[in-house]
Amino acid sequence: MYEYVKNDEILSQLVKNSVLTEKQLATYMAYQFRKYRTENSEIYTRLGEKVSKGVFHRTLQQARRNIKRSILTIILLGYLDVTDVTDVTRDITDLIEVGRQIKNIKDLALGQEINDFDKKKALELLSDILRRLDKAIK
Repeated sequence: MYEYVKNDEILSQLVKNSVLTEKQLATYMAYQFRKYRTENSEIYTRLGEKVSKGVFHRTLQQARRNIKRSILTIILLGYLDVTDVTDVTRDITDLIEVGRQIKNIKDLALGQEINDFDKKKALELLSDILRRLDKAIK
């Protein structure tokens, strides 16, 4: 996961500005995709890195807690009437869709089906998205 994060500028930027550490994200992804068990019942793997069962579950618990806290923060804002809860829900759905679209653009840019000009345009679009995300988060 760590190499993947370093090699994927978009993923690196998103992780850097999220409430999850790289290890928490790797653990949560391994758990979600059911790719953590090994032949040894005391050793688990999180996207290629072997860790003890205890470390895996402790990190998974931290990731879940951070995700829950993020959701509770949104609920808190709704409770305080800082924002309309329906707008927040719509925004979250929209942001998840933006994430999917960014991934689709990246996959297209890295694919073999398009010409070099279109790949260059797609990569420029991704770079622009990264700059805007970085600016919006600061």
